[in-house]
Amino acid sequence: MSEFGMVGSLTTAPENREKLVTILSTAAELMQPLEGCHLYVVTRDADNDGKVWVMELWASQEAHAESLTLPRVRELIAEAMPLLTSPPDGARLIPVSGKGL
Repeated sequence: MSEFGMVGSLTTAPENREKLVTILSTAAELMQPLEGCHLYVVTRDADNDGKVWVMELWASQEAHAESLTLPRVRELIAEAMPLLTSPPDGARLIPVSGKGL
């Protein structure tokens, strides 16, 4: 198994961005004790008041998939989805090298 990364953007109305940030930050807290999660960072887009980015690094794609089965994670996804003005966008990544790997 190789490490697995993701970067995703989520777009909402500007007035809903902080609510989305709060939901995603709660998800980030849930990732803290997971051994397979090496990085889960929530960021506000500096140029778009309605966009939030999430950067993730996992021990494996399977570890990421397991995180999505946690009941509280499922609840947070259900809370976030109605706030989005478009489907989540992003990329699945295969980390190769760099600081932190």
